[in-house]
Amino acid sequence: MPIALALYWNAAQFYIFYSTGLLSSKYILALKYSLDILIVITALTLNYSYTRNILRQVKAVITRKATWCLGIVALAIGLASFYYFPYAFDNAQLSWTQYLIRPEISFWESNNYGQIGYSSLIYYVGNLFSHIPLTTVSSAFKPALFILILLCCFYIFEQLCYKPLWLFSALYFFILFFSAFGQWGAFVTGKPSIYGVIFSMVFFASFLKPFREIKFYEANLYFSVAAFSGVITIPYMAMFSVFLFFTSTEKNTLIRKFRNLEIVALFPLFIAASYATSLSRVSVAISLLVFLLIMSVATKIDFDSVKNHRVFNSRFLMQGTAFLPLVGMIASYFLMPATLIPDGRSPFPLDGTTTLAEYFLYQDKRIAPVVIILGVISAIVLPFIVSRKDSFGIQALCIWPIATIVAVLVVVHLNIPLPLHPAIFWNVIKDVVQWYGGPLFGLLMLLAILQTFFLFKKRLREARLLPENKENKIVQFVGVFLLTAILLGHSGYFQRTLAYQLPTYTSIGGHRDRNLALLAEHIWSRPGVKTFVMTDNSRYSYPNGVLRHFGSSPQRLNQDTNNWSKRLEEEQEFWMLINTPYTDTFFTWLDRQKGSSEYIMPLTHNKYHLFFIKLDQRGESVLPQFVQRNYELGTWVKFGIGGDGWMYDSFGWTEPGSWGSWTVGNEALLTMALDKSSSSSDILLSAKTRAFIRDVHPRLDVDVIVNGEQVAQWEFVHGQADDGTRTAILPASLVNKQSPLQITFSIPNAKSLAELGLGGDQRQFGLGMRELRLSEINSSQ
Repeated sequence: MPIALALYWNAAQFYIFYSTGLLSSKYILALKYSLDILIVITALTLNYSYTRNILRQVKAVITRKATWCLGIVALAIGLASFYYFPYAFDNAQLSWTQYLIRPEISFWESNNYGQIGYSSLIYYVGNLFSHIPLTTVSSAFKPALFILILLCCFYIFEQLCYKPLWLFSALYFFILFFSAFGQWGAFVTGKPSIYGVIFSMVFFASFLKPFREIKFYEANLYFSVAAFSGVITIPYMAMFSVFLFFTSTEKNTLIRKFRNLEIVALFPLFIAASYATSLSRVSVAISLLVFLLIMSVATKIDFDSVKNHRVFNSRFLMQGTAFLPLVGMIASYFLMPATLIPDGRSPFPLDGTTTLAEYFLYQDKRIAPVVIILGVISAIVLPFIVSRKDSFGIQALCIWPIATIVAVLVVVHLNIPLPLHPAIFWNVIKDVVQWYGGPLFGLLMLLAILQTFFLFKKRLREARLLPENKENKIVQFVGVFLLTAILLGHSGYFQRTLAYQLPTYTSIGGHRDRNLALLAEHIWSRPGVKTFVMTDNSRYSYPNGVLRHFGSSPQRLNQDTNNWSKRLEEEQEFWMLINTPYTDTFFTWLDRQKGSSEYIMPLTHNKYHLFFIKLDQRGESVLPQFVQRNYELGTWVKFGIGGDGWMYDSFGWTEPGSWGSWTVGNEALLTMALDKSSSSSDILLSAKTRAFIRDVHPRLDVDVIVNGEQVAQWEFVHGQADDGTRTAILPASLVNKQSPLQITFSIPNAKSLAELGLGGDQRQFGLGMRELRLSEINSSQ
């Protein structure tokens, strides 16, 4: 609770300071920290009994050997996370936090991702130490984040009264760590969503105790802190609150103060549904006004708690609701007759045929049947578990994510004609599967197994099959064996069923270009590559200030990246630059970071674009050759959408179109590594081309240059057929001169639409490439 209060105070203080313009001064920020420390000391001094209580709790945690051992493990994981991933990416809120520094931007406009708690956490430090990249500042919080995750585990099992506390907390901590939530969300990226999810889990766990012991002011606090720390948590906490409201089984538990919280919780749920369905602004405004009226009326209604108790205390109803997860799975299957298409924000194969089963059980076909069977068994076992005193919390935790999925699906189908576009569904549903999937399903599986052990132990005692007091040892042995097997299986396979993995979904941050994903897949397969980052920042109007230096213009950005790339080429003899003209800069502040060239280097570069690679080895002088753009002789390379011409594009080409790609500027380069290191045969280059010629620009000349020597000249004349196959002969001596093969198309008279008076496009087009092939010339030819 003190942590939640601190974040609450920090966020409120951030808004006040920012609105008054005080945050622009580093002296004011230093004063802010001094005042915070003074306020804490004063509050603790005035409330001596509360201080003693806190110190007693801290002492109990520190002096417990098992507890501080786990704390050291969590801290070590956090430090390793910061060392191996000293930056936080896939993090939209980070960009907006950086953008807040610009005074002409309003507070709410800059904070449109709704995670003010995260912004307020990193903004102060980022502003005080402006020479440190904000991504590194954010990553520095990851050790504290893992401690927070461990404290969440302790809190959950403390509410459940499971003993020994350290054992169950440790099991759940490692389940979290080995899920996508822990590995990708916390360890690699340090996403702001993780903070929100942690506090939402604490919010859920606060109801796992008997209702008369629930402290509603704590529940309110956890709800609000989770909401402003990670906006994705709001609809799921709202669904949980609604379920809790209607299935309360004890008299006089839902006091007016708490009932109002449940009704208010419905408000952001509707906003989330509107966002998921891409409703128009007018529809959203009208719907919100109607919903506000409904909430106002609902808060005035007095519910008959005695009647609620009589209705919802039915054993049949309680056990019946335990089947809701199974019903939800079936309903979701029939409510989603959608095919996932290539350019959507989805981690699936780009074939347009992905099913719902593959959505939840992506990639690993070996483990998918096991997970399905375990899920069905767990849903069937739940009715036998809900009769336990603390089982209501387990039941609620199991039902609410499925209820959220079904609710969103229903709203989507009411507002959007089929087939459902994956980008819309993905915005909401990915958070259940990815960020809540690992934590919640892991917890439910653990709780279901533990409850089953309790029932097993009870039946053994009643049957008297074993000597007296021996059933404990049998159950403990079986339990440790099964839990160990599940934990090992979880670390190896279960995480792959809940979210995308780096080797498969490599277009990080929701980018929709499958060429980038394929290129990243190719890079990943190379030796020495640990991880890599790619993004599109070509739209300078989009406020991604985190990707650039403070106050730098696009021109200064290009100049800085050019200079840095040249320095790396000179110092490290790295000359093979691979360019895709639509892949833009990411983390360009690295050229200001001391020592960055020891472990970060550009793979792709021109005046607009830069690609960074992080190596396993730091500071080694020999750099691995990441991409060997291998080409098999005799194969036609297609340059249109869906083709693989992008692999050989080094610079000077447009994005692939439906028919192919244009050259841009006076030169365009292809880099191809032939499958034979040396050959005695000449090579025939065949290209299916077109030319950018018009009445006002009737002639185009193209010089074909291979490894620095001209081998052919192609001439295109307006009025003559320009859609055909052009050829050039590449002598074997020239081909063997250099590897990989460098094929340059020089177009001295390339023209733009603007130059010809045909439009405003300033790009100079020349040769249009449809397909290209290299083949050996045998003696008969």
